[in-house]
Amino acid sequence: MQPLQKKGTTSINLIPMKTITALFSLLLFSITILAQKESLILNYDSDKSELTTNHNAQLNFFLKKIPLNKIQNLKITGHTDTISNITYNQILSKKRATNVENYFLSRGIPANLIQISWLGETQAISPSNLIEDRKVVIEVFFPIEKKNTINEIITTPIPKPEPITPVSELFQKLELQPQEFCISQKKDTLLRCANGTIINIKENSFQLNYAQQQSKSCIRFQVKEVFSYSDMILENLTTTADGSILETQGMIYTMEALLDTLPKVNLENLEVAYRNKTISFEDYKFYVFNTSNFGWKNVDIFPNIPDKDRTTFKINLSPSPEVDCKLVIQERSFVLPAQLAKDHFYFEGIPKNETAWVVAIKYEKGQPLLALKKIVVKKENFDLDFEALTLEELKEKLKALDFLEEEE
Repeated sequence: MQPLQKKGTTSINLIPMKTITALFSLLLFSITILAQKESLILNYDSDKSELTTNHNAQLNFFLKKIPLNKIQNLKITGHTDTISNITYNQILSKKRATNVENYFLSRGIPANLIQISWLGETQAISPSNLIEDRKVVIEVFFPIEKKNTINEIITTPIPKPEPITPVSELFQKLELQPQEFCISQKKDTLLRCANGTIINIKENSFQLNYAQQQSKSCIRFQVKEVFSYSDMILENLTTTADGSILETQGMIYTMEALLDTLPKVNLENLEVAYRNKTISFEDYKFYVFNTSNFGWKNVDIFPNIPDKDRTTFKINLSPSPEVDCKLVIQERSFVLPAQLAKDHFYFEGIPKNETAWVVAIKYEKGQPLLALKKIVVKKENFDLDFEALTLEELKEKLKALDFLEEEE
C-alpha cells in the first residue's frame, strides 16, 4: 500500500516496525565489532618450556600489531601433549605459561591486565601427540576506534595482511633425517649409530599398552647425532640451558621410547678435567651420559668465564618471525642464540676478543637467505649482508662453520 500524501505537501514515508528492528540490530552489531582480539600460538618441542629465539621473534612481531596502552585483557593458556603423567604435564604447562607471562611483564604490560592459566594435557586434541598440543595460546583484547557511521563500517575495506613465512618452516625443511632402528622389548640392545654414538637400551624399557605388548612387531627407535656446527644450525639448536652458556661436544636426539638407564658417570671430575685441559678431547669424546627422557640431549660442560672478560654487542637486524640469528664460537664450542631488542638483535655475556661467526637465516616468501659474518667479539655494532640461496646451497655454505682456519 502506498503511503498517504496530501496535495502541495512533502511526502512522508512511514518506516515499518520490522525495518526499525533490523536497523537497531545493525547498530548493536556495529558496537560489538568495536572490541578486537589478536591471537598468537607458540609451539614447543617435547618437554620444553623456555622461550626460544624464534618464540621471542614471534612475540616481538606480535606486540608491534597491538596498541599496548589500550590493552583491556591479555589471556595466556599453557598446554601439553599426553606424554608423561598428568601431574608432570600440569607443571610443564604452568612453566610454559609463566615464561610467556614474564615476557609480557618485561615489556611493561601491567600484571592486573594479564590472566594466566595452565591446562596440562586436559585439552589435548592430537592422538599422535604432535606439536599442536605442545603450545601456549595468547589472546589480547582491546578496543578499536569507533566508526562515524554504519555505512563507513560496512564499506571500509579490510586490509590484507602481508604474507609471513616463519623461519621455523625453513628449519623444518632443513632438519636432519633420523637414523631408525628396529629393536626388541624382550632383550638388552646395544645400538651403534652412524657417527659413533653407542646407546644401551635395557630389556622392558618401553612403556607399552596391551595391544603393543601382544604384537610381535619390533619397536621403532629413532636417533639423530649432531656433532658439527652446521648441523646444529640446521636443527636450530643452541648450547644454552636456563640462560647459561654451555660448551658442547655434540647433541643426541632420541624418540619413540622411554629409556631407563643409570645417572651420569663421574660427570663432575670428567668435566673439570676437560676444562683444565688435563685430558684430551679424544678421551673426553667417550663421555658417558644417561637419560630417562626423549628429545635433544647436549653432551656439555659449563665454561668458567669471568664477568670482566665478557661483553655485549649489537647486530643491526630487525627481529621478526622470518629471521633467526645465532653466534658460533668454534674454539669454545659455543652455539648461542641472539637476544632480541625492539629493533635489533644482540649477544650478551660473550667472551671478549674471540673469533666468532654471526649466522643469520631469513625465510622471505619461501626464499631462504643466509648471512655469514666472521667477527672478533668486541663492544660494537655489526651489519649483515644476506644472500639468496637454494636449500642445498644454504647447507653447503654452513659447512664453513665446521672447520677451524689454520693460523698463519
